[in-house]
Amino acid sequence: MSTIASAGIYQENSPLIQYRGSGWNRVEWAAAKGGYLSRSDAGGAGVSLRFIGTEVIFHSVKGPGRGAPAIAIDGISRGQFDMAATSEAAAPIAFPDLAPGVHTIDVELVDDGLFLDIDGFEVKGTVLIPTETTTPPAETGITIPNVDQVKQWAKANPLLAVAGGFLAIRILLGPRALRIF
Repeated sequence: MSTIASAGIYQENSPLIQYRGSGWNRVEWAAAKGGYLSRSDAGGAGVSLRFIGTEVIFHSVKGPGRGAPAIAIDGISRGQFDMAATSEAAAPIAFPDLAPGVHTIDVELVDDGLFLDIDGFEVKGTVLIPTETTTPPAETGITIPNVDQVKQWAKANPLLAVAGGFLAIRILLGPRALRIF
């Protein structure tokens, strides 16, 4: 069982990112989120991240000598993304509107001899806190809080509500906008 990433930013050296293949090196790059990237030029090298959320952003770099990694989520191809460019620049690739739940993003370099840079991943979206009517799947690693405590949080905070067996977190997006996750 692997640990599942929740909402947050995961640098290239996060233990939650699983590397495979050869040729991986940690490279300093000033524009990287943490100042470093992981880089490989070996075809078949790749990374994956298991996460719970509704959006994931893969942070990479476009530039000279970069390949076109193939990206899949939950085993379904999302395409190849050409990272070749005349100069280096950050290149985030976002996958919004995923169904709430546990997902796996997989990034693989298919071009031998061209580079794939990993700056990290950003996970966004749903945070579900189960109440007494729901038990999360064992693989999520979610710890169920005291149900009475969850109900008290919901009563005390207008941004929280218990609905459908889950604690919903409401986020204000503007003066009149309201989004419920």
